[in-house]
Amino acid sequence: MLKLSRLSGLTVLLSVLLAGCGQAPPTLVSVMHTASVPPVSREAPCRLSDLTASADWQSVGEALTGEITLANYTSRSCTLSGVPRAALLDGRGNRLAVNQKAPVVTPVGETYILAAGSVAGARVVWSNWCGEAAHEGLTLRVSLAGHEGQVQAALADPNGRPRDETPACLQPSAESTIEVSAFGPLE
Repeated sequence: MLKLSRLSGLTVLLSVLLAGCGQAPPTLVSVMHTASVPPVSREAPCRLSDLTASADWQSVGEALTGEITLANYTSRSCTLSGVPRAALLDGRGNRLAVNQKAPVVTPVGETYILAAGSVAGARVVWSNWCGEAAHEGLTLRVSLAGHEGQVQAALADPNGRPRDETPACLQPSAESTIEVSAFGPLE
């Protein structure tokens, strides 16, 4: 009983204090409704085939680091969620032997709303290429689970020239890897 009377007294005190501030005291229902609930997006998942992709990277240490961007030129917003699946293609369209590894930071269940007329980016890091030199440029192909279609972006420098650089061969017996982050705002 003592606990109940202390709780009742605390409730009365809180009610008096809040009433003096012109606010109604919180109720259990109002407290439950103000709890943190993830927002539900009304936008449909993006159809990747409706988006325009571009990509570029540069040598950073012994890896190639850059970004793939998706531009939404449609008239409506859509969502991008999850970590993209990526593949590298040579200038003839052949897939290179590069395995995707999980990004260091993976936002679990994160959904990014790509507004109409805006651009999103995902960070890309390619490491340890011990294969043949790439010729005729490289293309990055990206798809997302739960999204219709895929996009391809020819890797090009800021002047639009095809890029065919490859990262350094650090360990001939190890696999070549690519790491791609989830899409989000451009940094």
